[in-house]
Amino acid sequence: MKKGKKWLNSEIERIYDKYDAFYAFSDKQYKEGRKKGVGYISMGGGLLVPKNNAREFHEVLMNAMNEHKAYMRNLLEDTKEREELIKYELNNYECFYTGDIYQCVESLKEYDISRDEIAEVFQKEYRLYSKIENI
Repeated sequence: MKKGKKWLNSEIERIYDKYDAFYAFSDKQYKEGRKKGVGYISMGGGLLVPKNNAREFHEVLMNAMNEHKAYMRNLLEDTKEREELIKYELNNYECFYTGDIYQCVESLKEYDISRDEIAEVFQKEYRLYSKIENI
């Protein structure tokens, strides 16, 4: 089974549902998301989990993230796959529009992809895009 970003996102959603985790950034959101009589603990960034599930939630979530990272590291040993991921993230963060690769660099740190490697792909792709003739 592929354990890329789509898998990770759906796995995270499944884990959140299973453990009744939700995000709340205001009292209104907290009141809408909570279950009466349940105590919650903040996991940071607005993420709330019932106290009695917090430890297991964290463990299961970390396991899923580690599975994803291991899959991606193995996949990214292939140079073509590495370059495709870099191009995807450069487009995702609109780097060709802004000319700034910072967000892309930050998002790919966890895969041990260097700023220099990202900059090299950016320059290559940018030159390719700039050769497109005006219509």
